[in-house]
Amino acid sequence: SYGMLGYALLTSATFGDALRLALRYPALLGTLFELSLEEDGQRVWFSATDYREDPALGAFNVEFCLLSLKVICDDLLGQPLPLL
Repeated sequence: SYGMLGYALLTSATFGDALRLALRYPALLGTLFELSLEEDGQRVWFSATDYREDPALGAFNVEFCLLSLKVICDDLLGQPLPLL
């Protein structure tokens, strides 16, 4: 479903490696944000910062971006990613 990026993600050794790889190539994700992962012990947080588009669309674009990442994660895992 995700072309070359999807193949690279599926061949990653771990889920964490796949996420780090995806975030190294944000243009392939089509995002309007600077994406990063922040770890705090047992949790990993997706961070979407540095938004430079229309402020009126900010809330929509945040939800769109993070939901897109969740769908990719669900596909990689083969089951829904549990979120807090």
